[in-house]
Amino acid sequence: MASAKKNHIPVAAFCGVVDISIASQEELGLNYAVSIVQGVSSLDQALLSSYDNLVQATYNFAKILKTE
Repeated sequence: MASAKKNHIPVAAFCGVVDISIASQEELGLNYAVSIVQGVSSLDQALLSSYDNLVQATYNFAKILKTE
């Protein structure tokens, strides 16, 4: 991420779970971090749904980028 920061490239992270503070997010150089898990589920269900959840999260993120 140092290279991205050096070149002024924003970094987005799509995660199973986001459990960090805003300060930690900034320290890591993340401009955007999101959990792709939708609702409360078991680990098995989260794993089974991970592809569809990632597609949904990236679709929503792309819509944000398109409107800016």
